[in-house]
Amino acid sequence: ITRPFVVGDTIKVAGVTGVVEEVKLGFTTLITEDAELITIPNKHIVGEVIKNSHKYLVVESSIGISYTSDPDQAIELVKQALLENEAVADNPEPQIGIQKFADSAIEIGYRYWVPTRNYYRIQYQVNRAILGSFQQTGIIIPFPQRDVHLVQSG
Repeated sequence: ITRPFVVGDTIKVAGVTGVVEEVKLGFTTLITEDAELITIPNKHIVGEVIKNSHKYLVVESSIGISYTSDPDQAIELVKQALLENEAVADNPEPQIGIQKFADSAIEIGYRYWVPTRNYYRIQYQVNRAILGSFQQTGIIIPFPQRDVHLVQSG
């Protein structure tokens, strides 16, 4: 009841994130996706804020689309890319929508949960799938641009 995490949970504490491998009297060990073993003395854990996401981490990302592209279509394509990747958790459901209206693009934001041990691999797969579907359907990803007007005086 008083343990804020158990072996197998994903925690963030003392500035590091990893999957709990072992909990001993004097220290706790975490392992990262890169197979780095992190040993934290328990005295640095007691009294600290511990973020426990259990077996998953959230991926938060966005992609800009042109103001001439259809945001509903882009949102649907992102949704499909997430649903087609079996490693993306379906509970909680991915969240997708218009995040903001930027200078050069409409930012489509998306959040989804993945197993901690495959965080980056899955994120890269999803990003590639989104890019491919945007390219196939003609959704334009703009580059930042500025209009400059030169005014000559007298």
